[in-house]
Amino acid sequence: MEEDTFSETMIELEVISQTTEIIGDWKVQSTEVKPPIPLENSNKMFLGIDPGTTNLGIAKIDFGRVHLWKVNFPRHKNPIERMLLTKTILNHFIHAYKYKNYVTIEGASYGDVYRQVELAEVRAACIWWAMDKGVEPIIAQPTEIRKKVFGNGTVKGKEIWKDKISGDEADALVCAYFSVLVN
Repeated sequence: MEEDTFSETMIELEVISQTTEIIGDWKVQSTEVKPPIPLENSNKMFLGIDPGTTNLGIAKIDFGRVHLWKVNFPRHKNPIERMLLTKTILNHFIHAYKYKNYVTIEGASYGDVYRQVELAEVRAACIWWAMDKGVEPIIAQPTEIRKKVFGNGTVKGKEIWKDKISGDEADALVCAYFSVLVN
């Protein structure tokens, strides 16, 4: 294993609990997994966000625990409503800012053209939220994230873990571990 990637160690993923609930007009899948890579340093929180126009994947690595959320919500045509909704969702699920925190937000995939303007607005809202909370944001391309975490830019967490967690949770988890590696 290369020193600056997690590669094969990330493949195994053990789900501890998984629930689905409705919160207003959101459908939320909440999952706790055993950390694929335990972290020695507990004075940092690492976050990952997979932005979307109707689904938001969120991962939080904190105090040796990994929490994942896939939040499904109605698509809003108004960009201001989309941005405010994104901040509201992040505020609902992410708390505790007493120490140094990092978030990686999945950037645009250069090959995708689908709703990239709307996704850019969602990313901007994620950065806005992070800066309001004193969380250090990073935006990285999907292949850069996967290459750093898995040692190969073509390996996708959502394919490896498709029978265990949603694709949005998987992408967010890989983003969170990217935060670990670059900080």
